Amino acid sequence: MNYRTKYFLVLLIVMWPVLSLFIYLIDDLITKGNLTGQTGSMRVLITAAVGLLLAFLSVLYSFIFTPATKAQVKIFTELESTGLSDSFINAAEAEINRLIGTGKLYKFYRPFVQYTCLIANAYTNKGDIPTAMDKINAVTLSDMQTYLKNPGDNRLFLSYFDMQMDICEKINDAGRAENVMSIAAPYLEKCENSTITDKLLGYETFCLYHMTRNDIDKALEYANRCFSLGSTESITFVGYGLKSKCYIRAKQFDKALEAINKAESISRKGMYKQIAGTMRSNYEKALAAAGNS
Repeated sequence: MNYRTKYFLVLLIVMWPVLSLFIYLIDDLITKGNLTGQTGSMRVLITAAVGLLLAFLSVLYSFIFTPATKAQVKIFTELESTGLSDSFINAAEAEINRLIGTGKLYKFYRPFVQYTCLIANAYTNKGDIPTAMDKINAVTLSDMQTYLKNPGDNRLFLSYFDMQMDICEKINDAGRAENVMSIAAPYLEKCENSTITDKLLGYETFCLYHMTRNDIDKALEYANRCFSLGSTESITFVGYGLKSKCYIRAKQFDKALEAINKAESISRKGMYKQIAGTMRSNYEKALAAAGNS
């Protein structure tokens, strides 16, 4: 099932009971429960059927006419099918430009941060670190703290710091990593009592941080913690990807190759297949460099 279909069904499932309850309550208020011409269980069934129809039409309208929904579906469909590709970057950049063009970016800061982090990730995967830094620096911590105050927004902060730490690891800048970690600490502290996704982001950030400090044992500890969160494609892929980086830094190339092979074997989505290819390329470059040293 692709992203478009899954997202459509999620919205439909969320809106169906809400609209059905709304119709039921309006029925009570206006016609004392006789709007459908039925009573008891039949009234409930008819109300549910009308609610489902209205939910379907509402979601369909959103998919066809709402710019934000259309853009989200396009962006994540590209991400799912083509990975962190140029077509994905173009789709995400177009939506960011649209959001900025509204003159009310503060209203749309959640998708702005989400898409910006993904674009920066795409450029780090390409090895274009200067562009990745330019992209992620378009997000400011002060704006995030001003506009992202819902409890669930901690995940966006974690994604932002994870991306910043990924750049630190790529350029091997321990001083920058220390600065990022000092700012990220309050947000990382919330991970252990949060969702699996938040924990995964936290473990990845800590792993990258310790890699940048060349504390490989500690980095591996956090890489292995990922596997305790479950056995889904995303969790296991992140775990093996981090382990491959740790082993390459430690020049334990046999173990690095084993981790890469496992990451490739579980890759189904376009993004993971693409990142796995980059992992193998980085391994081959590091192996060649070690052989020439």
